[in-house]
Amino acid sequence: VIDESRDEPGGVRRRDYDEAADYVHLLRALRYERRIEGVEARLLAGELVGVTLGHGTLLREYSNVADPDHLHTGVRVQFEGERVELDALIDNVLAPAVLAGRVAWRPWSAAPALAVGASVAFDPRAPRRALVAPGGARLYDAAYHPRVETALLPLTGVDISYALGDGGLVRVVPYVDGNTSWRGLGGHFGAQAQLALGASGVLLHALGEYCLAGGGYGPTLIDTFYDVTRYQSGLAFGAASQATAAQRATVLEALAAEAYAGGGFTLQGGVEAGEHLTVQVGYREHPGPDRRRLWARVITNPLPPLTVGALVLLRGLG
Repeated sequence: VIDESRDEPGGVRRRDYDEAADYVHLLRALRYERRIEGVEARLLAGELVGVTLGHGTLLREYSNVADPDHLHTGVRVQFEGERVELDALIDNVLAPAVLAGRVAWRPWSAAPALAVGASVAFDPRAPRRALVAPGGARLYDAAYHPRVETALLPLTGVDISYALGDGGLVRVVPYVDGNTSWRGLGGHFGAQAQLALGASGVLLHALGEYCLAGGGYGPTLIDTFYDVTRYQSGLAFGAASQATAAQRATVLEALAAEAYAGGGFTLQGGVEAGEHLTVQVGYREHPGPDRRRLWARVITNPLPPLTVGALVLLRGLG
């Protein structure tokens, strides 16, 4: 989103400690883990990077650091037991734009590989329409927030999966997710696979998924850069006043225009070498704005207290 109201278009606001978020964000990262009577409990606070909920059909690889102008301090809570798992997050404790949660249940002890789940993710103040000046330029407030009309964006879904080969060198988990944006329906059919290369500690990962979406349902709307793309669902180059209406459309406007009808797929592969290196490469083609995208992520942990990561994402291919 280009800010045409600044003296230097595209510049990032200085951290001048005139917003409460500047002070809250002094907490960059907090991690707490504990095992309580067979239940693994985790608490993460601060910057959330690469969060995926369930199979990722509602929320995949989400990060709350995509908007450097407005610092976010989020919280994620996880509980994992023998039969039940719970995962919940809020992206920004001061002004939430993403609240999400998922519960997974293994209903039969005789078939522990079978799991059913329910997920919810919503944006309580999703931009419905951007406010513009007579010339077409977008308007911003004193804190450089785009001025918009807002509405609720709810996303809910149910899923079922069955793990094959659990506990061995090979593990394959087919899954089916049925989701809705309450403006349209979508179905996801996929499988996640993992292969351990002997005692080397190296794991190979793969994911393949096909999605069939109604026009008012956008697959995996909440992704890495949702904090930005919620204001503008498609890429637009140059001044916002020169972009087409489709390029300027918010996510809610794209849903209302039923821009997501059709089928699409996601392919992803990667390798994990213990805690020292993770490499991930993926390609996604889906109906809607910027229908083709390619990404690569590398994370390395050369020293125990140091983690270095990089993400390259290409959108709008073709």
